[in-house]
Amino acid sequence: MESNYSYTNEYGTGKIHYYMNVRAGKISYYDAKMKISAPKSIRDRLKYTKTDKDGFWIADLDENLIPIGVR
Repeated sequence: MESNYSYTNEYGTGKIHYYMNVRAGKISYYDAKMKISAPKSIRDRLKYTKTDKDGFWIADLDENLIPIGVR
């Protein structure tokens, strides 16, 4: 699932991605992540490379949804 709202932290602005048991309607924030668009200068450089980069960073979140790293 993806959050309806965008959130901003020290890495940028993005949406939180998490798991939801659709049948039970329960949300699990275990292994929650935040997908953040990389800065424009980096995205512009990626389009000239042969690697398959999508221009996004993934911020890993702790149990309180606080960023603990980015990859």
